[in-house]
Amino acid sequence: MRAAVAPAAALFGDKKWSYRRHLSEVQTVLPQCRLLAAVRDVWDIAASLCDCGWFRQGERVHMSPEELADAALLVASTALRDVATMPPGSVHTVSFEEMAAAPEPVVRRLLEHLELDEARFDWDVLESVHYAESVGHWRRVPAIAALREAHGRGRAPSPGDG
Repeated sequence: MRAAVAPAAALFGDKKWSYRRHLSEVQTVLPQCRLLAAVRDVWDIAASLCDCGWFRQGERVHMSPEELADAALLVASTALRDVATMPPGSVHTVSFEEMAAAPEPVVRRLLEHLELDEARFDWDVLESVHYAESVGHWRRVPAIAALREAHGRGRAPSPGDG
């Protein structure tokens, strides 16, 4: 992929969720790659998916807000479960909530994982980042808020729950 998209790039990123199911293949083809997984509250992920136009395409285009919320919660729960089952040390995990609360230490750990010189990072950019405003996003999506309440004080179902 990198050779086709950015052959001369010193750093290349791609955020396809489907890679999480093929980590050993990715690491075989790209042995020097540094894998990252961003994790976030499952309800906030579901709320963000409900807000995304691309998520409402295909078979989801005719779903009610409640059905869309159910579908988003299933996708979010499955993705977080997959991240949790990745082999230890294979992936650097970044918590959205930690990034929102204290971005500098999170970025420092990320730069260390990527083997990048933190002296070259523009630390002033963190002043313009407002992740904290997106924590609790589920509260602004009525179908997700109702689904969360229906599941009992926010306990998200695990994929495969009846």
